[in-house]
Order: sequence, then structure tokens, then C-alpha cells
Amino acid sequence: MVDMGYRFRIYPNRRQRLLIERTFGCTRWVWNHFLNKRQVEYEETGRNSRAFRQMKDLPKLKDANPWLREVDSVSLQAVIQHLDRAYDNFYRRVASKKKGGYKGTTGYPRFKGKHNRHQSYTTKNVGHTVYVADDKHVRLPKLGMVKTRVSRPVTGVVKSATVSRNPAGEYYVTIKCAGVHKSMAPAKGDAIGIDLGLKDYCITSEGVKHPNHRYLKQSEKRLRHAKRKLSRKPKGGNNREKQRIKVARLEQKVARQRRDTLDKLSTMLVRRHPIICMETLMPKNMVKNHRLAKHVSDAAWGEFARMLDYKAGWYGCKVVHVDRFYPSSQLCHDCGYLPGGQEPRCARMDMPAMRRVPRPGCQRGQQPARRGAEDTRPARNGRIEHNRTKVGRDTSKPNACGDPVSPSRTRRQPVDETRIPRLRPWGVSKTLS
Repeated sequence: MVDMGYRFRIYPNRRQRLLIERTFGCTRWVWNHFLNKRQVEYEETGRNSRAFRQMKDLPKLKDANPWLREVDSVSLQAVIQHLDRAYDNFYRRVASKKKGGYKGTTGYPRFKGKHNRHQSYTTKNVGHTVYVADDKHVRLPKLGMVKTRVSRPVTGVVKSATVSRNPAGEYYVTIKCAGVHKSMAPAKGDAIGIDLGLKDYCITSEGVKHPNHRYLKQSEKRLRHAKRKLSRKPKGGNNREKQRIKVARLEQKVARQRRDTLDKLSTMLVRRHPIICMETLMPKNMVKNHRLAKHVSDAAWGEFARMLDYKAGWYGCKVVHVDRFYPSSQLCHDCGYLPGGQEPRCARMDMPAMRRVPRPGCQRGQQPARRGAEDTRPARNGRIEHNRTKVGRDTSKPNACGDPVSPSRTRRQPVDETRIPRLRPWGVSKTLS
């Protein structure tokens, strides 16, 4: 039994859309009000009020601002609970960082803006106010029956519903259900190890390569053109808003393509293999390399690892995260031999000259190491051999790569003096014979 969320696209009418936007504004105002109140109280007394105490101030706040009564009252209460949870997470991260366990940012709660890209509010199922009526409608408090595209059946007990709007102006509802039966028998396959990369997104220990589609690179030209048009639109105009939606839809398409691929790949792995071993990557540190930052972000390794973790609990699979300092690329793939001492390093590329070194006498480890050495040799000496080929090339042997289209510029061609036109002195005309 697990908790699951079902996300569906909704199509509210004009009245429902206005009420949703009004609810966004009210919940945002309540969040900022109580966050500011907590900050002032902490500066004066050194303590913060919990959600139970701030809940009692909510009726007085509605009396002072009657427009807060126009929206769902449960959504306003949920805002205070979310703020309390944000403070708890902040204090937990601060305590963990002092002990040296947490390395990221502490994440202090911030104020919400009107022009944030994502807007949402959460309401709870109190008295059977949230339910799926049929495959085309969902019932929500204050909104009534909302036209919905229900793509799959909803099981379990409905706990809450979150209405959100993305930058493209599309509305969605996420229904949280508890007690969903999702446990399945573990797969009967073998344990597998996966290696994530950029050239090939995922390479398994069985030798299967899953390609990296690079969806951002495919749509980069259209995105660049659309963003250039957006930058030329004057701010505050309708044309700029229309172009902003076009840009948001292009970005949303890239995100959906990436998420669909990762969903299918992660589901396939947890269904076939009972144990999955993968290395622990640090994309936050990798994006500091500005030559690879865009490709690392487009790969979304962290999201893929998160999908494997929560799907492993559904399908009875186990995901093992190998330590990032484990020398997996230096071990012999067959006997596990790790060479001792300092490895020979390449002076040109500053990388180990031989990454996989076999144990002396290992029969199966010799061949892959030899192939790896032959593959790295041209990479290390490619520049020297390339220059030697240009300067001292034997033209009597055929070139397997074909003749170059443009003439070689490494040597100066001999000058044919007979083809140089003679220049006449100034003022002398050409005589006719």
C-alpha cells in the first residue's frame, strides 16, 4: 500500500478559470502575510509561531479582508500548513549541515510573486468534496464539476487535490490517494549495473546501449528564434504575451519528451531486473563545466535516479547507489584487479593512459585492456600523427579517406612564372598588330 498522485488535465470554463486565478492570488497573499509575520516575530522574540497558533488568526484576517471569503477556506488553511512544513525542512537541513551530512543550500522560505512561472493551491477532501465523477469530470470545492481528461482509473482513498497552472496557461489537477495497492512480484531477471553518460545515455552491464536523444538540441533552433522574437516585443503588450506562450509551449514540449523517455526507460529496468546498481553522480558539480553544463542539464540524471528509486518500491526492486569515489573505471571487468601505486598518466590529455588494467595472468582481462589501449593511443597521439601525415605524406599509396576537396595548405605550391601576366608601364597603350 503506497500513496500515489494522479495528474489530469482540466478544462475550466470562464467562471471557473476566474475563480481559480482568484484562489491563486488569495493563497499567495496569505503565504506572504504569515511569512512576514513569522520573520517579525522572530526578530522581536527569537521564536516562531507554529501552524496551530496561526490558524486562530485566520478568521480575524478574513474579517479585515472580506475578499478572502470568496475562495475555498480549506485552501487557505493548507497554505499555513505548507509554510509550517517549509520551516521544518529548513531547520532540519540547517541541523544536518552543522553535522556535515547535508551539502546543499538550506532553503529558507521565500515570498511568492504574482508573476511566478508556476501557480498552484491545494484543497483537502472534507466531506466528500473531491472525487472523480466519471471519465470526463472531476468535482472540486467551490468550482463544482470541472471538465477533465481522466486518462486512468483512480484507486484508493482521495486525500487532497492540487490545482496548478503551468507557464503555457494549461490547468492541471493532481489528486492524492492513500492506500493504493501497487506492490508487485520482483522480476526474475539477473542483477544489472548501469552507467550514465552523455554520448550514450545509459549503458548496461549486458552491453545494451540506450541512446541520448538530446531533445533540447533538437528544438534549440526553434527556441532561439522564438526567444529572439519575444525579446523584440514591447513589455506589457498582448503580442508579447502571445509570444511568451509560444516559447513556454516549446520548452514544455522538450520537458515532456525527456520525461516520457525517462519514464519508459526506468519502468523497463525495474520490471526486468531485481537489483539495479548505478553510480552516484553529482550533476550540481558537473554543471560548473560551462562546456558541458547544457548537455548535463538536458540529460536529467537526477530525475532518472529519482524515478528508479520510487518505482523500485512499487515493483519490488532494489536500487544500489555505488559511492562516487569507487574506482569502477580502473578495475578489470573480469577479475576485479586494481593496480597498485600511481598509474602512468598522459602528459597531453592529463588522463590515465590505461584505465582498465588487468591482473597479471588474467586471460579474459588481457583482450579488453589491449583494445582499450589501442583505442586510447590514437587519441593521445592523434595530433602528432595528423601533422606528420600532412607534412610527409606518401602520395604513391591510395588514401582511404579520399582526396581532400580543397588543396593542402601545409606546403607552398611552386609558382609558375609563365602564367604571371606582364604589367605595362603607366601611360603605354596596347598597340594593335
